Amino acid sequence: MIKFFLSKSTIISMIIGIKLNKLVDFVDTILIVLRKKWNQFTFLHVYHHLSVFLIMWVNTSVGYDGDIYYIIVVNIYLYIYIYIYIYIYIYLFILIYFIFFFQFLCTFCHFLSIILPGFYVLFVRHYCPYPRKLVGLSFYYCISLLILFGNFALHTYIKPKKKTS
Repeated sequence: MIKFFLSKSTIISMIIGIKLNKLVDFVDTILIVLRKKWNQFTFLHVYHHLSVFLIMWVNTSVGYDGDIYYIIVVNIYLYIYIYIYIYIYIYLFILIYFIFFFQFLCTFCHFLSIILPGFYVLFVRHYCPYPRKLVGLSFYYCISLLILFGNFALHTYIKPKKKTS
C-alpha cells in the first residue's frame, strides 16, 4: 500500500474536489446535446463520463483510503497536460501536428500507469490491504478504456474515413 503523509481530512477534501471535477465534466456532455453535435455524442464519450463518476463513487464509498490516490495524482497531472494542450491548440494551431504523437504517448502511458499496478496486485502480489475487487474494477475498467480509446484513435487519426462529397 502506498503511504501518504496527509491527514485523512486532507485526503477526503481531495476526493471531494476530484468528484466535483467529474460532475463538471458532465457539462461537456450537456453542451454537446444543447449544440446538437451528435457526431461527438458517442458510446465512448458517454461510457467514459458515466463510468468514471460511478467508479469514483464506488471507490469513495468502499475503499476511500487506499492505493486509488495514485490514480488521482496521475489524473491531476494528466488534466494539467490536457489544459496545456487545449491552450496550444487554440492559440498555436501550427504546433498541433508536432505534439499529436506526444499526446497519444501520454494517454497510453496514463493507462499503463493504472493497469500495471493493478496487474501486479491481482496477479503477482496476492496480498493487498485495499479491497481486491476495487483493484480489479479499476484494472479491467482501464483495459476497456484503453481498447475504446485505441479504437477511437485508430479510426479518427490513423485511418480516418475519407470524406465523400
